[in-house]
Amino acid sequence: RALKVWLALRQVGRQGYERMIGDDIRLTRELYRLVESEPELEAHTCELSIATFRFVPKDLRSGSDEIEHYLDELNEKVLVGLKTGGEAFVSNAVIDGTFLLRTCIVNFRTSSSDVRQLPGIVTRVGREIDRASRPDALR
Repeated sequence: RALKVWLALRQVGRQGYERMIGDDIRLTRELYRLVESEPELEAHTCELSIATFRFVPKDLRSGSDEIEHYLDELNEKVLVGLKTGGEAFVSNAVIDGTFLLRTCIVNFRTSSSDVRQLPGIVTRVGREIDRASRPDALR
């Protein structure tokens, strides 16, 4: 198991690893700032190279149990839409009972350009799924 780590350390060295990890953390912070500035995304956490957030349509503000339940379901569908769409890969987390989209940047090929595109992709997919699946009671 250690062979992969040993080979990578031989290739890039300790400073190379530190630089790559630092780049991942910087990109995650950049993504989090972008999510915070997007009106239909709600930022939740940002630690090391992991950020969590969710899609919240402009005309729906969280609060009631009914809306929170719908937002959880909507973001689960957004997650599936992102995975099947192939434009971006995110996973999920549930924090304090809230379903969130979760990014974990660990690929040295991830760029600032990739990070800048993600909020728009999530928003577009979220809007499409919301239009198709929102219950009449929440319209």
